[in-house]
Amino acid sequence: MAGTFRFSFGPWNIHTGADSFGPPVRKPLAFAKKLEFYRELGFGAVQFHDDDAVPGLDELSTLQAERKAKETARLLKSSGLAAEFVAPRLWESPRTVDGAFTSNNPADRTYARERCRKAVEIANRLETDLIVLWLAREGTYIREAKDSKWAVERLVEGVNRILACDPKIRIGVNIESAHAILAGLDPAEEMGFALASRKLFTVHLNDQNGLKFDQDKSFGSVDLRRALNQVWILDRSGYGKNGEWVGLDVKAMRTQPAPAVKHLRNSREIFLRLLKVSRGLDESKIASLVRERDYEELDLYIMERLLGK
Repeated sequence: MAGTFRFSFGPWNIHTGADSFGPPVRKPLAFAKKLEFYRELGFGAVQFHDDDAVPGLDELSTLQAERKAKETARLLKSSGLAAEFVAPRLWESPRTVDGAFTSNNPADRTYARERCRKAVEIANRLETDLIVLWLAREGTYIREAKDSKWAVERLVEGVNRILACDPKIRIGVNIESAHAILAGLDPAEEMGFALASRKLFTVHLNDQNGLKFDQDKSFGSVDLRRALNQVWILDRSGYGKNGEWVGLDVKAMRTQPAPAVKHLRNSREIFLRLLKVSRGLDESKIASLVRERDYEELDLYIMERLLGK
C-alpha cells in the first residue's frame, strides 16, 4: 500500500546559525515571516514547541496563554497551514535541570506535569491531537543518583497524566533519523518497529555524519541509501494514509546567507526523488533475488538504481 506524503517542519528550522561553537550569523525572523515560507517551499503543517505557539508561556496567566494560542491559530489559518503537533519544552527551565518527569525534586515534577497540561490546551486551540515528548533531561550523570525502575514509573505516570487531560490526545512514536544514527541504530529499522506496533505517528527526517553532536543535516545529504530505505519503509507501509505528516528537523549550514531555507527545500526534494527511485524498483526482480538468496546481486541492483542506471 503506497503512502501519502505531506510535509512539515518547525519554526526553529529557520534560524540564526548560532551553535555551541559560535554566535548568530543571520538576523532572527519573526514567526509570522517564517510562516510565509511554508507554502512557497511545499509544506503544509507547522511543528510546535508549546512556547513557539505561546512565547513566554511560564510567565503568562491561563487567560493570557489562551489568548495567545488563539492568535497563533488565527495566523495559521490565514496562512493556509495546519499544526502537526505540540511538544512541551521540558528541558530549558531551571526547574528541569535534573529532569522533568524524573526529577528528584517533587516540586519540579509538578511543574513538568503542569507544563504538559498547558501544552495539551495549546494543542486543542491549534486543532491538533498529537503531543510529542522529547525526554531530553530525563537521564542522569551517575546511575546511583536516580533509580532506573522508579524513573521509568515516573515517565509512565507522566504520560498517563497527559492522556488523562484529554481523551483525544495521542502520544505515539516520533523516529528521528539522526537520533537513531547517534544511538548506533538504523532509522529505517526503527521506523519499521514503530510501524509494526502501529505507533509511528510522525517522523523527523534528517541526516547525520557519525557519532558526534546532533547535526540535523539535510535529509539524504550523508547517506543516500540509508535515506532511500527510510522512504521505502514509509511508502510500502502506507505511511500518511491516516493523516501522518513527513516531518523534517534540519539545520541550515552556518555559512548560508539569509533567509537560509534551501535546506528545507533540498530535504523535501530528495525525499520525493528517492520516492520515485523506490517506486521504480522492479519488485519481481527483487523477489526473485531474495528467493535465490542472491543478496550480492540485490546489493548491486539497489546501488545501480541510486546511480540512475
